[in-house]
Amino acid sequence: MRVRSIVVFMFLCLVLCLLHAENLQISLANSSWTNAAGSILNIETVDEVNGKLSGYYINKEESFPCRNIPYPLTGFIYEDCITFSVIWKSDTESCDALTTWIGKIEGNEISTSWQLVNHEMTDITNLMSGKDNFRKN
Repeated sequence: MRVRSIVVFMFLCLVLCLLHAENLQISLANSSWTNAAGSILNIETVDEVNGKLSGYYINKEESFPCRNIPYPLTGFIYEDCITFSVIWKSDTESCDALTTWIGKIEGNEISTSWQLVNHEMTDITNLMSGKDNFRKN
């Protein structure tokens, strides 16, 4: 009887975890997030099957060009993990670079680390990198 109770408990925990992961993906669709510099991460869609997300990013960081333009982003969500990338190229302005963020979703906050690479870099050790915390709007 004890083994059966443990199996039932584990099954219920698994179901709750799966529901939480699915609800997290659904709740991130059509959401907007802002970091300390005022940059906007806008997640428009999240595929419920594979976690693929899409949306746009508006850079407000004063030290980087390509500001105030919505750049398409794509990425993935897996449970409470997130990654997304932006190619800094539009019809209006191109910064010849790509940035990728990777991090964790914790309630109304996404904590990330990022790396930026420019196609003109001759040494991969010169990647720009940093951290961003996004708060849900």
